[in-house]
Amino acid sequence: FETHFSAPVFIENDINLAIIGERKCGALDSLNDSLLVYVDNGIGAAMIFDGNFYKGSSGYAGELGLTRVTVNGEENYLDEFVSLRSIKNYFKEKYHREFKHKDLVELFYQDDEAKDYILETSKILGKKLKDIVELLNISKIVLQGRISYFQDQYLQVIKDEVNQSSNQCEVEFSKLNGDSIFIGAMAKAVDYLVDKITTREN
Repeated sequence: FETHFSAPVFIENDINLAIIGERKCGALDSLNDSLLVYVDNGIGAAMIFDGNFYKGSSGYAGELGLTRVTVNGEENYLDEFVSLRSIKNYFKEKYHREFKHKDLVELFYQDDEAKDYILETSKILGKKLKDIVELLNISKIVLQGRISYFQDQYLQVIKDEVNQSSNQCEVEFSKLNGDSIFIGAMAKAVDYLVDKITTREN
């Protein structure tokens, strides 16, 4: 790309770009302390503190899926209980067949037992988010990823857990979802160009 278009190319974490997109055009537009949580085949997050994007000392802050939780006496990474990959693996073992995401959505709406299991994973996530809200005193959480296909029931379970915190925090699904990554990437590119032009003029 650099060879053919004479343009520099940068690589950035997708969730880091997504939170920029959410700030530019989405639900995090005017908030100071907030959290973007991406739940799909893996779980990631990005944070804003005091109005600034927080990357951590080495740029990898937000690896929510790698935090530890204990469920029914078993301790493991949050990813292993809540991610779509872990849910697919659970039903693969139960029904002895592969599950794609659309299969999970159909199962969720057609099988009460399957729905209960998936909502139990959202409760696990909600408990973890409640702990984060209490620790960091954030005011809003925006959820992204294909878990949004489970819609209001999934979201409500998370809200119920987060609402048990002593700190008030809104929780909602992103309205931009995957588009926020592209918006964030374009915003970074524009900022880069503006900086170059400004530097050149000075």
